[in-house]
Amino acid sequence: MELSEADKIVFIGYSLPEADYHFRTLLRRAVNPKVPIEVVLTRKDKITSEIPERMRQYLPPARYTDFFGEHRVSFYW
Repeated sequence: MELSEADKIVFIGYSLPEADYHFRTLLRRAVNPKVPIEVVLTRKDKITSEIPERMRQYLPPARYTDFFGEHRVSFYW
């Protein structure tokens, strides 16, 4: 499978919703845990100080860092 052999994975415009458990399962099984992840999102998805702390966990950046780990995910807006 190509995902297991990738040396970098890039997501463009995908918010990694919690409800997409089939895709999340595929990612968990196929992606090497050492591969860097790059995520391209819109500016409205960026976590800022204006967003209440309790709401930040529901934004795409929080979902990506929770899923892959904060040290391997890079964000681009």
